[in-house]
Amino acid sequence: MNLKKYLLPLLCFILLFSLTVACRNSDDLPDDDDAHDSHLHGYNLDAAMAFFAPDTVILSAGDALITWAEFYVFLHNAVSQLTYGFSVELDWDDEFMPEVSFSEGILDYAKEHVLELLVFEYATSLLGVSLSQEDLDLIQDDFDNMVANTESPDTLEDELRENGFMSFEVFKKLREREFLPLLLLTTLYGEELSDIPDDVVADFAEENDFMRAKHILLAFLREEDGHSLQEIDEHKLELRDRMDSILNRLVERYEDDDFLEFFDELMWEYNEDPGMFASPDGYLFQPGDMVAPFSEACAALLPGQISSVVVTSYGYHILLRLPLNYDEVPFSMVYAGYDYSLRMLAIIDDFEYRMDMWRESMNVDFSGQFNSIKLSDIFVWNGY
Repeated sequence: MNLKKYLLPLLCFILLFSLTVACRNSDDLPDDDDAHDSHLHGYNLDAAMAFFAPDTVILSAGDALITWAEFYVFLHNAVSQLTYGFSVELDWDDEFMPEVSFSEGILDYAKEHVLELLVFEYATSLLGVSLSQEDLDLIQDDFDNMVANTESPDTLEDELRENGFMSFEVFKKLREREFLPLLLLTTLYGEELSDIPDDVVADFAEENDFMRAKHILLAFLREEDGHSLQEIDEHKLELRDRMDSILNRLVERYEDDDFLEFFDELMWEYNEDPGMFASPDGYLFQPGDMVAPFSEACAALLPGQISSVVVTSYGYHILLRLPLNYDEVPFSMVYAGYDYSLRMLAIIDDFEYRMDMWRESMNVDFSGQFNSIKLSDIFVWNGY
């Protein structure tokens, strides 16, 4: 498995927030005439950054702590995200959502995402793991490339400040922390992200009603394809006779040792489901992924059993329920464009559970400075 291929989309499942910054070439920077398009342009951001000393501790959990320089990145991002499109001074006491002001909503948003970051640092401390020198060297290479691809150090510093970073060192520190989730994942589930007991995957599959089946489909004609209702009805009668004949052949061979091979033989000969070419080993699915009669018929079978003729809006089916394959990609993931296997989904679920447990056991201490934060004092409007 290519971990880099899995990392970013995987973290989309397990993280509520990702810290990003767009470090653009100078040619992509806006002209001064366009600077007013930035929805934070009217605030005195330098003054906001300097509201506390950069190394002021805002909150902590054990040995893990967040300084003002770090918290401000999240606060800046929260203001950017939650006030996007506003080009005038905000009244921070205005209602952002029912009984929640803009100031309260933005602070909660920033706080929750900082706590997500602290959970990872707290967990690595609990597990006694840290980034390797090889990891740190790779991170440093990324930083070196970023500097090399920027017009000048001053330009890079300006770009970072526009995104809420007080310095390149703050940016580096937070970026290093972004690698902690992968460190935790590989520590818990191995370098290939596959080390999870089969019984844990089985429990996850059962809790989420995963099923797996092959089928033979004889498809109905449809009006939208230019067929008359009479043609469709006559075709259904023909199909039912053919499907009953196929079912009889399957029943006759059901006790044979080579029954599964025989089912495949008939499936490839008769099946009119175009999806079989992408999923020749069957579909791994949950009830909502398929039309109800198909799911209900499969749920009534034990692995290895075949159904009677099942009628859906697509046509006549005969289902063969199969044992779960933990390394197969479920239908919903294929449809969404992901290639997460059932095992990977169980790992994500298990990791989310662990994160909740870490979060509950983490004793977070909010400093007096945190409790004194007032956005109307920090983000002061200067106009354009």
